[in-house]
Amino acid sequence: MTTNKSDTAPPTWASIEASLGTLSAEDREALRRLTAPARHAWRVERTIAAAAAVPGHPCRAMQAALIALDLHGVGGTAGCGSGPSQTSTLRAAWARGLGKGAWQATDGRAYRAAAEEALCRLVATELEARRAAASVEVSSPPDLTTAGWIEAHGCGVLDSPWAQGCAGLPVVSASVIFAALAVEDATVAQQARGYALHRMAERVARGEPVVEPEGTTWADVVRVAREFLDAATGQPGSP
Repeated sequence: MTTNKSDTAPPTWASIEASLGTLSAEDREALRRLTAPARHAWRVERTIAAAAAVPGHPCRAMQAALIALDLHGVGGTAGCGSGPSQTSTLRAAWARGLGKGAWQATDGRAYRAAAEEALCRLVATELEARRAAASVEVSSPPDLTTAGWIEAHGCGVLDSPWAQGCAGLPVVSASVIFAALAVEDATVAQQARGYALHRMAERVARGEPVVEPEGTTWADVVRVAREFLDAATGQPGSP
């Protein structure tokens, strides 16, 4: 029987360090750094696999959306999340089997780095596949109303001026975030609400209309997320 390498966890640093005896602190650190890439690569693969295992068999775009939302998180100002400094420890249900399952756990930083790489990898792969299928030039903007779903930025695929304020990570479009609400997880709904409100705030900061003129809007995401949360809690208006 062949074992998928992504299913076999590399030794943890704690288990390695426990066997090092009298090795000096400097050499321990050197060994930790030399073995870190294998642990990181495994976390990236497990993150992608966990997103892909969400009921309904989400496509690559949906996997990216789920990871983007989990990175955005909840907590912070008005419960809207926004990265490690404004995010509570809570992760979406699909991600709680990754490591200790919480952003502020001892392995939270390592799994955040893995999630960021997983998101960029999924986006890069999807954009390349769409570009190849449509023979789109690298300099052309993505189609954000039909086949397009990414305002791409910072992932080495498409340098976009549309995704300001996204900390170097790709911004998933409103239509795909809207679709991700089908997961029917209260934490995902909270994440989507905060993600959409941040995108709306960025539009205000750029002097753009707060609500897009056509297609699925960020306001649509907020509305549906709110409806789900209200139904789940029985308390209309609760974040």
